[in-house]
Amino acid sequence: MTLPLHRRTVLSGLAACAAAAALRPSAFAADPGDGAFRFELPVPFLPERTMRVWGYVPARASGPVVIVMHGQGRNADEYRDFWIEGARAHGLTILAPEFDRDGFPTSREYNMGRVAEADGGLRPPEARSFSLIGQVFDAARERLGVDPDGFTLFGHSAGAQYVHRYMLFTPDARATRAIAANAGWYTRPVFDQPYPHGAAEAGLTDADIERYLAAPLTIMLGDADTDTSQSSLNTDPEVMVQGPHRFARGRHVFELARDEAERRGVRFGWSQVIVPDVGHSGDIMSRHAADLIGGAG
Repeated sequence: MTLPLHRRTVLSGLAACAAAAALRPSAFAADPGDGAFRFELPVPFLPERTMRVWGYVPARASGPVVIVMHGQGRNADEYRDFWIEGARAHGLTILAPEFDRDGFPTSREYNMGRVAEADGGLRPPEARSFSLIGQVFDAARERLGVDPDGFTLFGHSAGAQYVHRYMLFTPDARATRAIAANAGWYTRPVFDQPYPHGAAEAGLTDADIERYLAAPLTIMLGDADTDTSQSSLNTDPEVMVQGPHRFARGRHVFELARDEAERRGVRFGWSQVIVPDVGHSGDIMSRHAADLIGGAG
């Protein structure tokens, strides 16, 4: 069970172990309320670089840990704040790692997980950005006293792209639940296109695809996320086969994955949640996800 913690407890716990664990606490965000904190972790594959992690622990932290992946704005602090109301309501501990543009300058390094080099060569798992999620969780588990059994992973927009690919490429993922909300486009779980559009040429096997199809992944979609004119919407020909907008693309990949699981005769573990009258809003989708995790929706 997650231990109840107050802001003072969090701060003192982080300070006490900072030197030994390379965890450096710093200033709290402007006014997010008691329980907010920030710390830094080393990035093993980027020497001399650290990752900021923005967190929040409510007074009664009885629910799961939620690792929140920000969108392309790299605004992890704002995404942490999106979750504070839901964290208080449902006892959630929030961790929002920041994939800043200095260390992760393009979508290749963030959304796509740093899987491939610019020349197409594959990086080893320990050099991919997916490997950092376990370190973030371990920092919380060891220093904040959270439940060691696993975490929920949530991402919106670019973060949703990261989330579903994390589940595809991480066979030992400790995420007990993953929610990909309003992704701009998806890696399709079939071998008809090379990565990142499909699963070919990425070192993936049939066993990897079947494990992924059985994963506890929720495709969360705002049914008003249908704008086709946004400059951030990928319109490459390889992506347009998924649909004209984010809502259609989410429906496409869910149906494709369901059909692929049936074709293979394997368990399908995904679910789909459609949020009515919501567009491409990280704030509103985060609130719905908090209620979903907390059992209220």
